[in-house]
Amino acid sequence: MKKFNLIALLAVFALMSTGAYAREASFEEMLGGDSGTIVRGLNAADLAGAQKIAFPVPAGMESCKYASVQGDTCSFICKSGATVTRPRLNSSVAQNGGCALFVMVPVQNKAAAAVPAERSYASRGDYSLANDARAAMELAIAGLKSVKGVEVIGGGVFPLPGYRFGYNIVFNSALKPGVYQYPYAFASSDEAEEAMAGKTEELSSEGKYPFVQEVTAHKSGGYSFSVAYLSKSKGIVKL
Repeated sequence: MKKFNLIALLAVFALMSTGAYAREASFEEMLGGDSGTIVRGLNAADLAGAQKIAFPVPAGMESCKYASVQGDTCSFICKSGATVTRPRLNSSVAQNGGCALFVMVPVQNKAAAAVPAERSYASRGDYSLANDARAAMELAIAGLKSVKGVEVIGGGVFPLPGYRFGYNIVFNSALKPGVYQYPYAFASSDEAEEAMAGKTEELSSEGKYPFVQEVTAHKSGGYSFSVAYLSKSKGIVKL
C-alpha cells in the first residue's frame, strides 16, 4: 500500500512539472487539500484514525460508494440512498473485483412517497338484516382506523337482491385495499372461521394490514370466508 501511495504522489509531481496545465496549479489545488492532509489520506489504510481526503462534489452530482459486484456488474450505494450500477473494469490494478471505490453520478431521485387517495370497500358477505350489515360495517371501520394514515370518509348500508343487505366504506389511504376470497366451501361455519383466523395471521406476517373478516354461507350449502386488507400493492382474488 505504501509503495502504491508513493507511486501516486510521484505521478502527481510529474504532471505538475509538465506543461499539461494552462497555469501553475499547486499540489493542494489538484488534490483538494493541504499536502499534509493529502499524505495522511493516502496512507489512511496504514494510519488508523487519519483524516481521509474529501474531494469536492460538483453541483447536481453525488458520490456513490462501492457496495458489491456480481458478474460483470458493479453496484454502488449513493448518498441519496439510491443504487446505481456500472460495468466491471478490466484492470489488473482495480480493487473490489474490478470495481471502482467510488463513482460520481447525477443526483438520483428517490422513489416518490405513496400519496393518499380515495378508496372504497364493499362487503363480500351479505346480511339478512340492515342492522347486522351496519354492525359489520362498524367493525370494518374500526379495523380501518387502526391502520396508520387511514382516514374514513363515510359509509352506508345498501339493499341487495333477495331482501339481503351489504355495506360500503369510503376512505383515504396511501395503501391499497385487497381481498383474499377463499374459493372453496367448508362443511361448518366453525371450520371457515378457523381457516379465516389462520389466513388473517398469514397476511399480517406478509406485511399486510387485515381490517375485516367475513364468513359467508353458500346457497348450495357450506361456508366460505374473505379477509380484506390494506397493502402497498393491490391484490384481489375473486370466486
